[in-house]
Amino acid sequence: MKVSEIYRKNKKKVIFLVVILVSLGGYGIYRQLYSTPVPQMTVPVDLSKKLDIEQTISVNGNIVPSQSAEVNSIYNLEIKEIRVKEGDYVKRNQILAVLDSKSIMQELTISKKQLELASLNLSETLKKSQESYNDAVLNLENLSRSLENTKALFEAGSASQEEVIQAEKIYKSAQIMVDSFKVSGGKVVATAAQSKSIEVQRATYQKQLSSLDDIEIKSPIDGTVTRVNVSLGKFAGDTLNREPMFIIEDIANLKMDVKVSEYDISQIIEGQSVKISSDVTGDLMVDGLVARISPSGEKKDAVSSEMVIPVEIKIFKGKARLISGVSARALIVVESRKNVLGVPVDSILEDGAGGYRVIKVDENNMLRLIDVKPGLEGDFYIELVSGDIKENERLVLSPDLSMKDGTLVALANEENLDNEAVLQGPPAVVRQENQ
Repeated sequence: MKVSEIYRKNKKKVIFLVVILVSLGGYGIYRQLYSTPVPQMTVPVDLSKKLDIEQTISVNGNIVPSQSAEVNSIYNLEIKEIRVKEGDYVKRNQILAVLDSKSIMQELTISKKQLELASLNLSETLKKSQESYNDAVLNLENLSRSLENTKALFEAGSASQEEVIQAEKIYKSAQIMVDSFKVSGGKVVATAAQSKSIEVQRATYQKQLSSLDDIEIKSPIDGTVTRVNVSLGKFAGDTLNREPMFIIEDIANLKMDVKVSEYDISQIIEGQSVKISSDVTGDLMVDGLVARISPSGEKKDAVSSEMVIPVEIKIFKGKARLISGVSARALIVVESRKNVLGVPVDSILEDGAGGYRVIKVDENNMLRLIDVKPGLEGDFYIELVSGDIKENERLVLSPDLSMKDGTLVALANEENLDNEAVLQGPPAVVRQENQ
């Protein structure tokens, strides 16, 4: 074969290969210039928000009435009337029940007669004593004149010394008789023993008379009758399960008794707002405030060395169906921020040098690393004190140090972000559990 023919054939092959290579290179350039970039990773994101953030201490306790009274009787007498039922509202000193007063009336009648008899006897005794006293005074006056006469006769030599001595003895004896009477203003009065005897009998009578008031069982407070443990015709002491006859509670004004750990009590002050929840209120939160902090602590339990401090929370229940006696949880707000910019707690990343950052996804779905300074932390959101972050920016959740600025990403939950930007959530709350 001639050289020229070989050259022509090889030339055609070379031209064909060049055309193929040029075509492939153009396609590659075309892909680089006109194809959609491929994300290098898929990340979950959430939005930054303006919201209220609160720091709270969570404690459990029981809902109790602001005041209550257990009503019993000092007399175990038959119940003649019951004037209330459970659920009735009563005022202070309102009659709840009436006992049979027959036995007390009998005792009162006897006591009254005994007092009247004792008073009559004392009156008769004083009358007779007055007569005896008057006679003794008259006799003493006569003996005084007789003694003076005897002394005069002795001076004249007509009476002996013995007669004078005898007259003086008789006079002194009469004086002793007069002095034996207790007299005031010429009137004989009762002795201390006599007066005491009458006073004792009069006090006994007055006590029995006043006990008639105790026949009527009355409420000591304003409130609602929450328990009636007696029955008509039975005795006052014969109550259901040995419980009080009646229990009266001010259920219109409730409180919550809780015990705060010694480690948290320094953050609690009177007047702090409280949010209360219970199974009976469902999702409804009831407002309250710290009304009283005990000045002393007590052991948490028999085996723990931790001390707890009793705290009383006043409840503003409004129309909430909060019931006395149920258990509840109180969130005591110790610090709060209103309408601050917050980011998801899971979006905060420690940079390894003592600082913090978030990683946002910009409008081109590129990662941007932003240094920030966090503030008050809530359950789900944390306040941003500083950092180039605005409201409704997309922030990567659970970021890590391997993520680089400018990385193209896809969003794992992009379809949910539009709704989240419109519907702002409830206040973020950080709770310190204090069981």
